[in-house]
Amino acid sequence: MKMLSNKAGVPWLRCPYCGKRLFRLFDNTSCSNLPLWCRMCKRELVLTINRKADLYKCFATNNTL
Repeated sequence: MKMLSNKAGVPWLRCPYCGKRLFRLFDNTSCSNLPLWCRMCKRELVLTINRKADLYKCFATNNTL
């Protein structure tokens, strides 16, 4: 499953497990250890993003329903 999708020229970050679009990425988007809840697959993800360095990491935690 791809973590990035591009619909109409707009990049989106997708859940690596279910593929649901999570949020839109801008050119200057960056975060470190951001916890995010996927409503579709009920997983908590920890994201590290740096668009300038093309770095996209996503880890699932043990907090699932």
